[in-house]
Amino acid sequence: MHPRTGTIIFFDLAGFSTAADPAQATMAQSFMDALKAELIGMWGSPPVRSEDSRYLVLPTGDGAAAILWDKAPHHPRREYTALWLAGRMLAWANSQSPAIGVRCGINSGELDFVNDPYGMPNVCGAAINVAQRIMDAARPGQLLVRHETVAQRLSPSEDALRLDFGYHRDVAVYEVLAKHHELLKVQTVTGHVVEAGVRKPFGLAQPPANKWHLQIEPPILRLDAYGMERLKKPPVELLLKHVKMAFVGATNDQLAGMCAEALRDNPSKTWESVTVFLLADEQLRWIATSDRPHKLLLDLKVTAVKDLKDVLTRHARHCEFLEYDRPFYFASYWDWDKPGGRIHVSPYIWGADVRVCPALDYTWVTRDPTPQYRAYLDGLHHLRQLARPIG
Repeated sequence: MHPRTGTIIFFDLAGFSTAADPAQATMAQSFMDALKAELIGMWGSPPVRSEDSRYLVLPTGDGAAAILWDKAPHHPRREYTALWLAGRMLAWANSQSPAIGVRCGINSGELDFVNDPYGMPNVCGAAINVAQRIMDAARPGQLLVRHETVAQRLSPSEDALRLDFGYHRDVAVYEVLAKHHELLKVQTVTGHVVEAGVRKPFGLAQPPANKWHLQIEPPILRLDAYGMERLKKPPVELLLKHVKMAFVGATNDQLAGMCAEALRDNPSKTWESVTVFLLADEQLRWIATSDRPHKLLLDLKVTAVKDLKDVLTRHARHCEFLEYDRPFYFASYWDWDKPGGRIHVSPYIWGADVRVCPALDYTWVTRDPTPQYRAYLDGLHHLRQLARPIG
């Protein structure tokens, strides 16, 4: 048979492996009975294991993979049917006593048919493996959908199509690290079902369990114990951990003090390379405020260069100071050119103190850097070509 495109809903019974044997059997049977009831409710007939069926259910022992080849009657599209089934099962799990922590991941893609040892139809392919890995990233009670193959085919929310079902797709897109260093983009979905007039919620509006960085979500300003915006400083632990660093800052006036602090307890620390980019004198006017006028910023910049030279010439094998007038973001790079590297980026907010602007961290944890990480690598190389040495 030719490959066929389907939507896979992968369920996992969280805590199944830690339950006693009788409890495992009871939990698994209750889940299968509920899943069968939902499928019959959607299609009006019991499941049939054949290549012509509109769906295929593959038990996994501690859950199941339900593969939909078509949408259910009265549903607008297959992805909506997948959410319907997932939401109903999560709501069912919440209503059990005690509640069952079902995790769920949804993906769409092409699958190949194979026959199992009993001669029954089965499927294989990357799409079902990805669905399982998305499910692995979910918390108990959470529903995750793949951004490219499922979420983009759904409206942000729908409540009007059926009065007994509604969902909300979170706008945040998370990147989760799956097996084999594979990076998958996912979104959380929450919603409700209505049974016997009772509204039952499903899903968790939380980051996935193993997200490695947040890709799309407004960053939040950090506050101190008094509710004031907290000044950002290069963490001492990063200064001690890494050996190759680059700082793209305005005046970098806090950097020398943090380097000195790192060296107090580790006087033998030596950095391989430190590059410090400072904003050009004229461009410092752009970020001046009433509390930090242009003249003060110029003085801080001069002092920073002097203090940094005093510290770094004794503890860095290579050190250089450069002046730039573009691009207009600030960043720090930590062993950025190899796996394990980190890039901390602070887009400038006009009118805000550059010392408290929010930021995002990008870490190289996959086989190859992500497009976002690579973009900031390219930005550093480009800035290096445009910057001018400071005497």
